[in-house]
Amino acid sequence: MASIQAPETYFETSATVISFVLIGKYLELKMEVRTGEAVEKLMELQAKKARVIRNGVETEAPIEEVKVKDVVIVGASDKIPIDGVIIDGQGYVNESMLTGEPTPVLKKPATR
Repeated sequence: MASIQAPETYFETSATVISFVLIGKYLELKMEVRTGEAVEKLMELQAKKARVIRNGVETEAPIEEVKVKDVVIVGASDKIPIDGVIIDGQGYVNESMLTGEPTPVLKKPATR
């Protein structure tokens, strides 16, 4: 007479799968925290104020108060506070934060 044998159970396989899932969740959480810190550091690099010409007078204003069509003055080695169009002058701009390119790029008014 043949005897019936119970199938073998592999508890170490399920323990290994659970371990891999937990390690993956831990690494994911760690990367989320690092990403948040990196974004915060990038925000700290942004200029807080802009030199704006209003009513013919150059004044300093928080970037939140800069309006469309305001003329913003950017000097040599100043951080560029906002996006815009160059209307006068030219200079080299370090775009490495946006493009990763380490070489400064010449910016000047667009030709019409």
